[in-house]
Amino acid sequence: MQGIFEKRREQVRKRMEEEGMEGALVLHPTNIYYLTGYLADPHERFMGLFLFRSSEEVFLVPQLERERANAYLKEVVSYTDDEGPLPLIRKIMTDLTEGVFGVEKEVITLERVEWLKEISPSLIFRSLHPFLAKLRGVKSREEQDLLRRAGKMLDEILMEGIRSLKKGMTERQMVTLLEGLAKERGVQRMSFDTMVLSGPKSALPHGIPEDRPILEGEYLLFDLGIPYQGYHSDITRTFFLGKPTKRHEMVYKTVLKAQQSAISMVKPGILYRSLDEEARRVIEAEGYGSYFIHRLGHGLGLDVHEFPSVHGHNGEIVEVGNVFTVEPGIYIPDFGGVRIEDDVIVTAQGAETFTGAPKEWEEMILSFS
Repeated sequence: MQGIFEKRREQVRKRMEEEGMEGALVLHPTNIYYLTGYLADPHERFMGLFLFRSSEEVFLVPQLERERANAYLKEVVSYTDDEGPLPLIRKIMTDLTEGVFGVEKEVITLERVEWLKEISPSLIFRSLHPFLAKLRGVKSREEQDLLRRAGKMLDEILMEGIRSLKKGMTERQMVTLLEGLAKERGVQRMSFDTMVLSGPKSALPHGIPEDRPILEGEYLLFDLGIPYQGYHSDITRTFFLGKPTKRHEMVYKTVLKAQQSAISMVKPGILYRSLDEEARRVIEAEGYGSYFIHRLGHGLGLDVHEFPSVHGHNGEIVEVGNVFTVEPGIYIPDFGGVRIEDDVIVTAQGAETFTGAPKEWEEMILSFS
């Protein structure tokens, strides 16, 4: 397994050479995990992986992480809380007084930039983030297997939750039920705050579950995700309780058609914006274009939101191994909303969907047990 991490670090070094970087500092704990296999939350303490073109990497950690970190990299140095990390950063950066230095622009704080500038005033900073995001965006076979497992477990949790729906249950009670089912399967934390939204609240893409009873004659929207060995899944399903109107049926079928049409277009070489445009074209054709108010999807992996962002201005090319959600929606105030979300892996043949809970309209009509 260590070979995978060494290969990833070598890819970063190759990029550094191409970009003329003499060194780089990786701070985001998820990126550190991706490059080393070591996962920790340092909280407010400094934890950083220093990479150099012409010398060994150095992993600087708080003293309380030292023993565990030693198993992952050869060169681990640590500091105590009263010392702080700055003296060791100075020592690590001794030979790097000038040149181009890579940082995660979206992650590093101004305070830490000032530390580096104080130590090496002539450094020129360049962002590592776009490269790291794209590197993580192409999932290996092992990563894909973990994602598939996360998706399968998530399907099971959702469908067991639906079978347990009873008259009088509230949105919050259903959230508690779903998260309990996840814990029974060994899930320590959900990927994000679970959403169960009913009636007009289903028209709120980021609504908050409340003590509102789940009632007949309304949409019932579920959005939840779980990690498996660090890799996230994410699913949304919208059900209907009781006897639907033609409008409820039409809105649902329009979203489903948009999702299926976009998924059918997924293949290596297509542009991400084309997928968003296709889903939007279907929804607009039925007169609901103004009610589709977010991007089509987002990347999945070690983070539940990562590269790529699937929206109408993303002209990047879809690659084999990319993983992302496809989740069109229609949100009509005072009526209700429908979102249908699945997770896909890009293969040479097209999209492999690894969430599989039912979504045909006839399967989404529920009644209380």
